[in-house]
Amino acid sequence: MKFKLPDKVNIDGVNVRPYLTLDEQKIIADEMDNFDTVFEREAMMVACVVSACTDVFDSDENIEYSYEDIVYSGFWGKILHKCPAINDAVKNIRAEIRDRHSAERVGKIILDEINSGLIDKLTEEVNNLGSE
Repeated sequence: MKFKLPDKVNIDGVNVRPYLTLDEQKIIADEMDNFDTVFEREAMMVACVVSACTDVFDSDENIEYSYEDIVYSGFWGKILHKCPAINDAVKNIRAEIRDRHSAERVGKIILDEINSGLIDKLTEEVNNLGSE
């Protein structure tokens, strides 16, 4: 059996690849993680998805599009509606960002660092005792 990727979808005269690869999803999550606020992260996600799946930002027209242009024109909503795989990917990206910033995960990272430091210090002390 040979799998076939879905064809591009035309939305408002723009060809849209109706999916994001796993690598693209990871890159988008990493880019979003560079920002501190939900608002900045959301704007980055929209820009990255549109950039990855369309040629909107590659046109020769020298037109700059803002978050508001893409979202409030309804274009973003149409992408999510007409491209269920992109919608699913966006949900996965948001879940990844939530997980990266969850109190449980941050607490685990801090505890791992503390424990690692304590173990290193205890190992050093034990080694120092043996060399006396």
